[in-house]
Amino acid sequence: MNIRPQTICFDSSVCIRRSRGKYPDADWREMWKFVVKKCDYAIIPLVFTELVLGVASGDEAHFGENRKAVKILYPTQRKQFLAPPGSFVAEKVLGRRPTGDFLNEQSYVEEARILMAANSKAELSSGRVQMPRNRKYLRGMDFGVLKSQMEHGQNDHMRTLEQLRAGSLAIPSAPEWVTLWMASLGVKLTPDEASRVTCALDAAYRYEWFLWNEAKLGRYDFSKHKSDWIDSQLLYYLADPNVHLVIDDSKFEHRISGSSQANRVHSYSDFVAQVVAPRGA
Repeated sequence: MNIRPQTICFDSSVCIRRSRGKYPDADWREMWKFVVKKCDYAIIPLVFTELVLGVASGDEAHFGENRKAVKILYPTQRKQFLAPPGSFVAEKVLGRRPTGDFLNEQSYVEEARILMAANSKAELSSGRVQMPRNRKYLRGMDFGVLKSQMEHGQNDHMRTLEQLRAGSLAIPSAPEWVTLWMASLGVKLTPDEASRVTCALDAAYRYEWFLWNEAKLGRYDFSKHKSDWIDSQLLYYLADPNVHLVIDDSKFEHRISGSSQANRVHSYSDFVAQVVAPRGA
C-alpha cells in the first residue's frame, strides 16, 4: 500500500522570524532533517508572494537582508509549489480544475529562481537579472503586478466585511459559502460535491466565520489586519488531508477551535518539540 507522507508548509511568520535569528540554529537544522527525511515540503504561493512583496517594499541597502525570508521559504532542498487555493481545492477534493488562467507551479519556480539570482532590487525592477544557466538571458520581476494581485484579494474580502458590518449581507452557511466561492471560479457544485468541499474546508470556514462575526458586531477593522485574509487562505490547503501547516501566529488556535483539522495546524515551537529529540536523549 502506498501511503503518502505528510506535506509540510510554512507560513510567512516562520520564515521571517527564522531570517531574524529568532529560532535556535540547532533546532532548525534538526527540524529540517526530519522534514527532508520523513515528509514532503511544499510552498504556498500566497506566502511566497507575501514575502516577495516584503522585498519590494524594502530599500536597496537592505535587499539581501529582506530576501533572507524568501530563501528560507525556497530552500535548496527538494520542494514544490502548490496550486492557488481554488485550483488546489477543486483538484484535491473534486478531481478537476477551475476554468480561467491560473499560474502553474513552474511559473512560481521561475519567479523564485529570478529572485535568488538577483544581486539587487534594481536588477529585479529593471529586468537585468542574469540567470545562472544563461548569462545572456536577462529577467526581472514586476512587483506592481504582484502587489495588485494581493490587493485585489484583500479588497474583495474587505468589501464583504464592510457589507456584513452594514447589515446588507448575512453570514452564509458553510454549504452556501463553498457553493458561491466555487461558482466564482467557474465550478458548479452538485449537492454531494458541496458537502465534500464543505468538509474539506472546515477550518477555513471557521476562520472566515470568526472574521465575519467580528465585522458584523462592529469589532473588526480589516484595514488594520490585512494579513488575516492571507492567513485565512492558508487553511484552504488543509483540504488535502496530508497537508500540515507550521505557523508562528497565536490567533489561529482560537479562530479554528473545534475544527477537525485543527490538529494539522502546528505552532513552530510545538512542531519542533514533536520532531526534535531532546538534548542528551
